Amino acid sequence: LLISVVFSLSKEPYINSLNKKGLPRWAAVGIVFSIFIGFFSMFLTFALPVVATQTTKLIESIHTFLNSIIKSNELRTSLNNSLSDLTIASGGVFTITLGLFNNILSVLSVFVFTLYISLDLPHTKKRLLGFLPEEKKKVVEEIINSIESSLGNWIKGQAILMLAVGLASYIGLLVLNVPYALSL
Repeated sequence: LLISVVFSLSKEPYINSLNKKGLPRWAAVGIVFSIFIGFFSMFLTFALPVVATQTTKLIESIHTFLNSIIKSNELRTSLNNSLSDLTIASGGVFTITLGLFNNILSVLSVFVFTLYISLDLPHTKKRLLGFLPEEKKKVVEEIINSIESSLGNWIKGQAILMLAVGLASYIGLLVLNVPYALSL
């Protein structure tokens, strides 16, 4: 719920700017969420398959590397048995399926809560401000608006920073000709 509130408050400046241009709140929320879903879908479509493939190859090459380093057949057999036991223990179909559905449900819950909070935020603010004395309402409303703006700018800055650091790391690893650069 806290994540949904943070996401909702961070999207509020964009929703308000569309709302001031004459769009109803539901349409502004729909546009902002559609843009977010579009970027998220593009990431899943383009980056996730490459990362999954490179991660699988990286794990295979670690296994090969460890086998080439270890000269003792007894130690190599023990390591191979441990790795296969670890793979069996951690890779059970039930565990993977349960984890996948748990993560999907968590993401969907955050999305639905964020959508609801974004749609109802002006009414929620009015209800919360209704508990305050008249002389404090204006000050608290200005504080809430300042928090929304600051949080939106902070989230935007963090997204730009993540993109810049990730892109710089990827380019640096490519220049150094490091294999599996995208997964790393």
